[in-house]
Amino acid sequence: MNIQANIRSIFIRNEGRYNHIDGMRALAIIWSFAFHVILLFAEFLPPNETKELFNAPYLRWFLHGHFGVDIFFLISGFLIGNLLLQEIHHTQTLNVLRFLLRRFMRIAPLYYVIIVIFCALAFFTKNTSQNIHNAWANLIFINNFISDLNQFMPWGWSLAVEEQFYIICPFLILFIYRKKLKPHLIISTLLIIGFFINIFLTYKNGYTFYFMIHPALHPTDTTHFLRYYDLLYDKLHTRYGPLLLGVCVAYLVQHESFFKFINLKRWAYTLLFASILTLGWILGRINYGDWEIPLGNFYMATYRYWFALGACALFMLSFSKTLIGRNIQQFLNLKIWYPIAKISYAAYLIQPIVIFITLQRWYHGQHIQATDIVYVGLISGLMTMALSVLLYTLIEKPFLDLRP
Repeated sequence: MNIQANIRSIFIRNEGRYNHIDGMRALAIIWSFAFHVILLFAEFLPPNETKELFNAPYLRWFLHGHFGVDIFFLISGFLIGNLLLQEIHHTQTLNVLRFLLRRFMRIAPLYYVIIVIFCALAFFTKNTSQNIHNAWANLIFINNFISDLNQFMPWGWSLAVEEQFYIICPFLILFIYRKKLKPHLIISTLLIIGFFINIFLTYKNGYTFYFMIHPALHPTDTTHFLRYYDLLYDKLHTRYGPLLLGVCVAYLVQHESFFKFINLKRWAYTLLFASILTLGWILGRINYGDWEIPLGNFYMATYRYWFALGACALFMLSFSKTLIGRNIQQFLNLKIWYPIAKISYAAYLIQPIVIFITLQRWYHGQHIQATDIVYVGLISGLMTMALSVLLYTLIEKPFLDLRP
């Protein structure tokens, strides 16, 4: 193992067709990290201070960081869709076993190391609340089918969703091409089905869903939190929208007609307007502290699909040669994003542990100020980056190089 070469690879970008994706990935992990900093404060605060923290207007944008996972899903769907579609165009078939093995070696080695670290921490601290008895579900990527409060490493639900999608996606593409179906029509149909699955599940249960982002907001009764989270939040059949949208964009960029469309100024401005309108409506309605005011079951059932559509419109614009597209791509191509994107997977896995330990060492019952959040964010951010570089260098990159 060449450690120096592995470290250099974090900072030296290989020229490719889709470098602007690095910017998307870096922004997603920063947004997600900021969200986890605030979220984990709630593990230490009394309920009245938790609500006050989540009501702070200056934190609202950071509390939207849970949407960072949807951006990760969109990127992941695009990248695996691009690989699979290129392979089937060149060979008229797919080596599904090789694809799944490559995906497993991309995700599993580092994930398993973090599982071992988390198990060790739970064992040495004698913390029974970590649900170590359910770690087996993480090992086989079905932990998202366990109730959230009983999950081991609950932030691993997104990896379970991705792995489950990876198993289905190559067979879906094979089916489409062997039956000579129109991919864009099949993908659109599946997106509409996913949209209505969420609506059906929401209204079938017959109770009101609330936007309660953390059980600590109502610690004496976690029913409202679990109703939404366990039904809609962490399941493949309710979250595959952005993954499938990513595959759809991968299909579009392989056709010249897409670029003729996206390079027309009027369509570029239409996409930009639609994206801003959609994202503004979705993000503007959420008030994290006043979760008792229902946003409506239709909103709760569909808001992530609308966000994914708005984010997808901006993603499509990043391929445009119009002034808007060039500006988006220029911003996402900034060199500062590349090293952050490179260690983003390790950072996503390790950040909750680092933030929690930082808070454990720092918090002693004092009232939380904005400066405290900045302090904890900076300290845990620097530690997360350092550990992520170490994990990438010693574990992630060597296994990436071993992939067939």
